[in-house]
Amino acid sequence: MIQSFDCWPKSGVHGSAFSKDNTVLYAAGAHGNAIWTQPIDPVTGERGAPIDIAIGPYGHTELRHVILHTSEYALYDVMEGSNEMG
Repeated sequence: MIQSFDCWPKSGVHGSAFSKDNTVLYAAGAHGNAIWTQPIDPVTGERGAPIDIAIGPYGHTELRHVILHTSEYALYDVMEGSNEMG
């Protein structure tokens, strides 16, 4: 699948992951210090309004990469600024 997404202003999205069925996008934003969860329309491929925006545990953790567990019950993130995984 090849697709381009316009991201949020000043978000600094660096890494992303899709659900198994490609209907949910998880995007980690270093500058926004958050993970955005958005639905993807399976027919048009368009992003919907954010389902959830999870803010980093504290300032400037610089969320970089997200990895969705195969069970889809856990989402892991690498925080480059604080050198942690959450």
